[in-house]
Amino acid sequence: MKRKVKIKNVIKHFILITKHKWVVFKLCCKLRLFWRGLVHDLSKYSPTEFWESVKYYEGNRSPIVSCKQDKGYSESWLHHKGRNKHHSEYWVDMNAPEKTHILEKRKRKIINQ
Repeated sequence: MKRKVKIKNVIKHFILITKHKWVVFKLCCKLRLFWRGLVHDLSKYSPTEFWESVKYYEGNRSPIVSCKQDKGYSESWLHHKGRNKHHSEYWVDMNAPEKTHILEKRKRKIINQ
């Protein structure tokens, strides 16, 4: 189904991700992680993530879920998880023959040195 970009969804989605960033920033500041809080989820403002999320914005669930139901995948999610280390999917290659976390492999390499 072809979805159109609605102005109200642009505004609502922008407000939603900006509020999220603000909450994360405040929590990071409490931990003195100022830079981490500032750059957290900046990719959500990128055209790849922003415009797909606006198209599938409903206000009561993640646009990624709606997009996956419509298209079978979400370009926004693929873009986001590949650029943000706070998602476990960033660290796991689901297509690898052995489902081992990258961190575990690094740890083994360090221990074996």
